[in-house]
Amino acid sequence: MWNARYPQVWFTYGPQTKDDEVIRRLFEVGATGARLTFSYGSPELQFERARQLSRIGRSLGLEPYLVADLQGEKCRFSKIEGIDEIPVRNGKPVLITSEKVELTDIPFHIPIQIPSYLDALDIGDVIVEGDGALLLKVIEKGPDGVLCSPQSDGLLHPGRGLLVRKPSFRPASMTEKDRSDLRLINRAHLFDAVAVSFVGDSNDIHETRKLLGENSDALSVVAKIETELGINNLDSIAKESDALMAARGDLALTTRWVDLYKQVSDISCAARQNRTAWILATQVMEGLERFVIPTRAEICDLAHWVSQGAAGVMLSYETAFGPKPIDSVKAVREIVDCYRLESREAV
Repeated sequence: MWNARYPQVWFTYGPQTKDDEVIRRLFEVGATGARLTFSYGSPELQFERARQLSRIGRSLGLEPYLVADLQGEKCRFSKIEGIDEIPVRNGKPVLITSEKVELTDIPFHIPIQIPSYLDALDIGDVIVEGDGALLLKVIEKGPDGVLCSPQSDGLLHPGRGLLVRKPSFRPASMTEKDRSDLRLINRAHLFDAVAVSFVGDSNDIHETRKLLGENSDALSVVAKIETELGINNLDSIAKESDALMAARGDLALTTRWVDLYKQVSDISCAARQNRTAWILATQVMEGLERFVIPTRAEICDLAHWVSQGAAGVMLSYETAFGPKPIDSVKAVREIVDCYRLESREAV
């Protein structure tokens, strides 16, 4: 298992990191492994990519640490043929429903993929679209769906995910798709760890280990902390997991964003108290999309958490879709090497 004295650096496999030469360079500048997300593409495609990563890593004398990231229950606004975005106005209500809509009903009648999400909503709840591009406040519930008031002018994008900002919000950590994917991952023997999404309590980790069966020792189990429920149960989750992941993307959307620093601190503390590794993730190095060096905030943020004992850093958008995947990994590795625990006295 990894440790805070030599933190791992993972890149996320995506359109920007699919070519052999790019992968080779990522390993050369400091990546120690990669994340493959089972939210997109077939398991067979991810296995092919895992074999590609291992082949290239071994050609460089490395054994890349590969993480299979399970999707969890991800609700999305339904795609609507011919519509990529829907303008909405502040205070002008829209109806969120599970029913199929006609084109003429847009923009006031928008379907979602998982009807049970509507049942769990209460008046006053806030629905978050995508990565926080749009907030919709629930103002009325009825037999036709949930009436919501946009909190600003903006664009709603069919096909994007949605989250709910409330303490009791709990997407399923394991869906039938995740169970099927995990069984295939278990038999493939291509990965070193599996990341479990939306972990709310230790039962989610127990189920994962039960599905892994006799192979549970061969695959590390990483608990992604993405909801307030996960924060509230950190101690028991840390006791059962091999690592905690501060999945700051969804965590900042399902809870009050101003609490994010305290929540990451709580994750770090729970990991330390239980002698469990923890991983920092989300928006670590996105400033390189605009600038030639990391933003000053990114430098300080990453240095702080590495010096607090983060045993790994997970790059996502920066490497999967960003314009500078190699520079992103290189910058993270430089900061990690400067501020990791055994180097702190020399900094």
